[in-house]
Amino acid sequence: MSVLAKSDEEGVCPVREPFEDDGRVVADMSGVEKPSLLGSWFGIGRRPGRTPAERNASAESSRSRNAFGQGAPDLSGEERRAALRGVMKASLLIGFIYLGAFAALIALLLFLWR
Repeated sequence: MSVLAKSDEEGVCPVREPFEDDGRVVADMSGVEKPSLLGSWFGIGRRPGRTPAERNASAESSRSRNAFGQGAPDLSGEERRAALRGVMKASLLIGFIYLGAFAALIALLLFLWR
């Protein structure tokens, strides 16, 4: 039987005592950061010697620039809708191509198995 568990009067179910924090630090986790998923491949991971404030500042500045070092273009509402329609058309076209290829594969397999 563990230190935190006591059995009730019937001895069937353990009853837990409430946890009391004595304030001791077992492992200091203040310096632990979230790991970078793509950092080792693309060189965008954590760099040693930078504080969390410096990392946050560089992340904010990199969000405002695109891959070419320029800021995001200012688009009007009509231009944004046109770009969104173009993206949706391209996505649907690719989806229909995959759907047609899958349907052709199913038809071929049904033809061969009969």
